[in-house]
Amino acid sequence: MEWTVVLLVLWIGVPVISYVFFWYEVANCSPEECGSSECPGSRSLLRSLIPAMFSSVLALPLVLLLYPFGWVTRWWNVTGGAVSRGTVIFLHGLCHNPSAVVLMKRGLVSRGFSLLTPWYTPWEGTVETVAHRIADELASRLAVEPPQKAIVVVGHSLGGILATVVARTLYERGHQVRAVITLGTPFLGSKMAVFLPWVLARSIRWRSPLLARLVERAGDLPCTAVQLWSPTDNMVLPLTSLSQVPPGWRQYVTSPLCHMAILFAPSVRRKVMELIESAVFKGTFPHLP
Repeated sequence: MEWTVVLLVLWIGVPVISYVFFWYEVANCSPEECGSSECPGSRSLLRSLIPAMFSSVLALPLVLLLYPFGWVTRWWNVTGGAVSRGTVIFLHGLCHNPSAVVLMKRGLVSRGFSLLTPWYTPWEGTVETVAHRIADELASRLAVEPPQKAIVVVGHSLGGILATVVARTLYERGHQVRAVITLGTPFLGSKMAVFLPWVLARSIRWRSPLLARLVERAGDLPCTAVQLWSPTDNMVLPLTSLSQVPPGWRQYVTSPLCHMAILFAPSVRRKVMELIESAVFKGTFPHLP
């Protein structure tokens, strides 16, 4: 009974507390700081907190239930060989693992794409060291794939920063990287990162010099790039870290969702699939509103 109460408090308490921080931050920012005319404490944004908080209540148990399955790496890597239409590399966020791709996996495999999902831990090192380690591992895996196959790198949260480094590294090694797609990636860092003690978390603190250097390089990627972000992201504060994308990037604002729910929302998954197919077969993205 006691454990039930504790779990219930955490289940409801974590979304509520995170959105208290969100409300405080957004209510004290200007339109320029938020990157959206709807951000600075507007009634429309405050009303959107209800579905966003609801999405957080739904996403949190789903993440916890799926997390142990992320350790079974063979479930999250699908190699299509010569019949593959291309390879999608998915990089999860700081506190997640390959199970983050669970709902996207079915859509990718059914469309004939190979899927690679590297794993990293929050205490492994800096963003740069982790990204280069992952790039080395991926280069070895991709050696068995036909070299002309198109590659799209998708990253959620911190995984989006890693995706920019991995994409550049693979391109420099001769691979056909067509696009980078990021979901809720904090290009300027996040004030929420100070609550996490790990080395990797320190790399994405608000206005981190290391992060600034990596993002500057992301402005001249040798492929198309887009950021999908939610105006009610409760883990990336301030919102300007989501909206101020590197030069040359495009962006797409989703419906009100929490930071984790952007992985699971059907509308976002459909948009990601559309972007991947367009990048692989047309070499560019479709029109984004």
